[in-house]
Amino acid sequence: MNIRRRKYTLKMADKDSNDSSQCHSWSKTEIDIFLELVIENKNLLKGKHGPMVTEANKRKKWQEIVAAINACGVALRTADTCKKSYGT
Repeated sequence: MNIRRRKYTLKMADKDSNDSSQCHSWSKTEIDIFLELVIENKNLLKGKHGPMVTEANKRKKWQEIVAAINACGVALRTADTCKKSYGT
């Protein structure tokens, strides 16, 4: 897992952003959860549209990822914040 994780980095938003969900730095726990779930679901998240890869399925998976990250209690993240961090 560590070798694969090196390929993924979080692209953090500019510090001048007015989006309150981006005012907190990502904790190590949040990053670990984010990377683990994105790696597990990369085929769906980055896949082209098909029978199982739909926008609705992608949105649902991003919401599940956000729920897992928010369960840490560090900051309230949104699906848009996570998508921007992932680069989609």
